[in-house]
Amino acid sequence: MTSTPTSADLNQLMREAEAHYVARRYVDARPLIERILRAAPGHPAVLHLYGLVLSGMGDHKSARQALEAARSALPSDPQIANNLGNLLRKMDEPEAALAAYGAAAAADPGFALARLHRAMMLDELGRYDEARDELAALGRLAPPNADMLTAYASVERNSGNLRAAAARLDEALALDPAHMVARRGRARLAADLGDADAADRYRRALAADPDERALLIGYVDVAETAEERRDTLDRIGTLLSADPAWHEGHRALSAAYWEQGARDAFAATYETAVAIRPGDARLWRDYAELLGKVDRFAAAADVCIRAKAATGDPAFDAAAFGYRSASGDVDEAETLLARLPAGLLQPVALAKHRLRQRAATAAEPLLAAATEAAPDDIEAWALRGIAWQLLDDPRFHWLNGQEGLVRVDELPLSTAEIIAIAARLRALHARSTVRIGQSVRGGTQTMGNLFDRAEPEIVLLRDAIAAGVDRYRNAMPPSDSTHPVLKHRDSRLGFAGSWSIRLTEGGFHVQHMHPKGILSAASYWAVPPPVAGDPQAGWLEIGGTPAYLGLDLPPMHHIEPRPGRLVLFPSTLHHGTRPFPAGERISVAFDVVA
Repeated sequence: MTSTPTSADLNQLMREAEAHYVARRYVDARPLIERILRAAPGHPAVLHLYGLVLSGMGDHKSARQALEAARSALPSDPQIANNLGNLLRKMDEPEAALAAYGAAAAADPGFALARLHRAMMLDELGRYDEARDELAALGRLAPPNADMLTAYASVERNSGNLRAAAARLDEALALDPAHMVARRGRARLAADLGDADAADRYRRALAADPDERALLIGYVDVAETAEERRDTLDRIGTLLSADPAWHEGHRALSAAYWEQGARDAFAATYETAVAIRPGDARLWRDYAELLGKVDRFAAAADVCIRAKAATGDPAFDAAAFGYRSASGDVDEAETLLARLPAGLLQPVALAKHRLRQRAATAAEPLLAAATEAAPDDIEAWALRGIAWQLLDDPRFHWLNGQEGLVRVDELPLSTAEIIAIAARLRALHARSTVRIGQSVRGGTQTMGNLFDRAEPEIVLLRDAIAAGVDRYRNAMPPSDSTHPVLKHRDSRLGFAGSWSIRLTEGGFHVQHMHPKGILSAASYWAVPPPVAGDPQAGWLEIGGTPAYLGLDLPPMHHIEPRPGRLVLFPSTLHHGTRPFPAGERISVAFDVVA
């Protein structure tokens, strides 16, 4: 007969379980806690610890049950509510997490950790003013510490105030020079802002933690010598060998290899990893997406077919169909399509296939359904425009052809200012590469968000372009609530991504579109000399069709690049450039968002 544990026995078991939890030996902690709960069911402290252990083991559903039971038993405990919030945040239930953090703060208004976590959750949701208010309330409870200042920096960074974010992180590091989150964030900001000490900040942070993964990935872009970059990539490769489930590492290493020109073996780590972890659907999905980014659509389809066999996930059947169709093998795609269960395929994916077949009549209702379900889906609108163009539908003019939707603007800058901007951009390109998955062929593209940089020439460039965007909006057609772009005519506009491209001999852009903004743009800072026999070499072409659709619709506009010229147009229009045989073409592109 098993004797009933005494109070002393239970206390000893609890101490042992807590020690295992602190050491992250969750498997050893769990049976001890379950033994305690059999003797003392419903005890809030034991349920609390049980929830933390289960969360550490990845059993989030059971962890939630335990933490909610603990909170019901002791609703006045702020730490239980706070940890429930942490779990709900991990489970991607942000509103429930905010409620739990609010309950923790209500239970103890002086409990600073709950306010900090609530501010971080609001930051993740893009509710920056609310996050600032929460942090201000936290600041009234206690003097600033490195965690609080780092949270402030995240809010400023995510809301576009990079210099303010850097200042907050400098304050955090003054209080705690070893704070790794602040070190990592400050190094990343130095790179984004173009600070001269970016590489040094990464080196110092890596010296303190050589295996910090986010630092290693970031250092690849700022390493000052080829040897440092190669050593960093080797280190990432070593970590991947030990942990093939490190998805971010695979993406970073494959992209770096591609950018260095290793086009045959750039995805080798994925092939190794899926052999070790055949059931990891995310690995398979990332592998296929990587191949799709570099237009290896047939290979991506093959990977998806293998992934379905390995994981049983029917989503890979739909992905294989899409990639096979993009490869141009329309007949095989039709065979795959016939096998797909009803409802598995998204309307846009099927519409692309119908457009490849020049079956615009079949594609248009699919795209109509997509734009009605998601009125801000710019890619669906762009494809619908192509369907209308094939059908000679007057709505194509409504979408893309109204006067004022495409505008050419000469920026009011002096020749000296244009030359200075071009020189600054040229210097950035000296350390830039071909970016994977981009439209550039025969050139380089800058990393990060160009308009975040602090060099005076970039500030001048950004301010001139911002004024040009205002002029564009003032000349747009009237507001139209049913139009994907004109419905934002009177909204406050801002910049999303921004980057520079330098093309050289034979360089060009393939036809592409920018799905993340309502407006796309190109500005020019250096252009190649005229070409005898081809007066439009190097020109911008707006309104063509991407190669993956296999269509040959002519561009609507052919625009000559000139230094200091800005061109703005709806993101519903694909665009590309013609190749040129000699010289240099430096441009800056960006997306406009509402």
